[in-house]
Amino acid sequence: MNKLLWIFIPILISCQPKQQVIHYGHDECHYCRMMIMDKQYGSELVSKTSKVYKFDSVECLIDFLQQDEFDVKDTALVMVTPYDEPGALMPAKSCYFLHSKNLPSPMGMYLTAFKSKDAALATQKKLGGEVMGWKELYSGFKSLK
Repeated sequence: MNKLLWIFIPILISCQPKQQVIHYGHDECHYCRMMIMDKQYGSELVSKTSKVYKFDSVECLIDFLQQDEFDVKDTALVMVTPYDEPGALMPAKSCYFLHSKNLPSPMGMYLTAFKSKDAALATQKKLGGEVMGWKELYSGFKSLK
């Protein structure tokens, strides 16, 4: 029994959904099919079956999540790149988002993620706009268009 357990533990661990690195300048946005170029705006969704969807912006990620073809219940991870930590991916739920016409994003909705509320508020103070959490952004997304 003990030997059998050691065989299955690595298999169980490897089946856990996990994020992948975004290869900027190489990976394509799953939603709009543009090349993901800007290291301050990439985002990623990982399904419970470990399928990874990469996006060039928060707006493409949310557009994909809100379409009828994808069941949000199948989501394991929703990750965004904070503007203040280029190339990194963090859980969207832990980030704050600035909607400011003075800070363009790849798809033109002016949405930018920050790793902390303080960072988002500091940028808002300089550039104006509205700061919101993930839930607020997700539920009010259509009104921002």
